[in-house]
This record gives sequence, structure tokens and C-alpha cells, in this order.
Amino acid sequence: MNKKYGLGFTLTELMITVAIIGIVATMAAPSFVDLIERTRLKTAIEAFNSDFQYAKMQSVKQNRPVYIAFTGTGTTWCYGISNTAGCKCTVTDKTVATACTIWEDADQDTVEDTDEKMLKIMGNDSFTNIELDSVSYADAEITFSSINATAEDGNVTFKNNIGSLQVKTTILGRSRYCSVGSAWGGYNKC
Repeated sequence: MNKKYGLGFTLTELMITVAIIGIVATMAAPSFVDLIERTRLKTAIEAFNSDFQYAKMQSVKQNRPVYIAFTGTGTTWCYGISNTAGCKCTVTDKTVATACTIWEDADQDTVEDTDEKMLKIMGNDSFTNIELDSVSYADAEITFSSINATAEDGNVTFKNNIGSLQVKTTILGRSRYCSVGSAWGGYNKC
């Protein structure tokens, strides 16, 4: 038996396949960008909630108040966790009195040694295109009591060009996420 055609693809078939792949990729690119922006916003809100829980835990563990202090809103913002009220998250030298430092008892001797102070700050430089939209706490600071880790009612809202997410906190020290405006990304409307 004599085969007239070889096995494989013709140039026309390959060109059509490449054109179809190009069209599909062009249609998928905008939704991929939206996915990245949603993920960035979720990461920022979840990082803050994690820090909220950390501060709450430290207030009980250390049996003294712990604070989360905010500076700035919009595209230039930061917050820090500290054992002292009114810390400045813009201070990056942990030896400065106003730095946002928290005691971590590394040697577990229950004595606060100078080398056991950790700088604990987070800011816009850690999150691309994320803005701190609003902070509703008095003096832009959350205070955690050492008694039952109680905090204050309030909320913190982060946003980007996709939407706004908020962490709402209660006096009992509980927190929950919600979406400002309309529900999206698995978050209920606030």
C-alpha cells in the first residue's frame, strides 16, 4: 500500500491553531489581572487580621496591654504592634522609644531583656496597589486589654481598583471580614 500523505500537520492547520490560542489568551488576560488584584487585596486583609489575632494573643500571654497603631491612609500607610501606646510605625530603629516594638520572651525567663524587643510593622510597601481606606478607632489605635483580650469595636478598610474589604472587630476581641459595597470573592457585604 502506498501512502500519498505523511503523518503530521499542515502549515495551515498549525497557523489556525496558533491563531485560536492567541484569541483565547487575549480574552483571558483581563480576568487574570483582576484575579491578581483580588488576591493582593485578600492578602492585605488577611495579613492585618493575622496581626490583630497576634496582638490579642500577646496581650493575654504578657498580661499587659498591646496596641496596634496606624499612621496615614491612602497609598502611604503603615501600622505597628507595640507594648506601648502611641508607637510610630514609621520609626524603623527598634532602640528608639517610639518604635513599634513588642516583647518576645526568646529565652523564656519572663524577664524583658533589651534584645528581646522585636520591630513589628507592616505597611503599603508590603502590598502593591493596596490603600488603607479608613480606620475607625479612636486615635487610630486599637488597644487590647490583658483581661480576656478585649479590644474595641471598630473597623479597618483596605481597597484597590477591584473593591474594598473590611475587618470588623468587636469589644470581645473578635474579628470578621466583609466586602464594602457588594459581596464578592467569598466575602459577604458589610
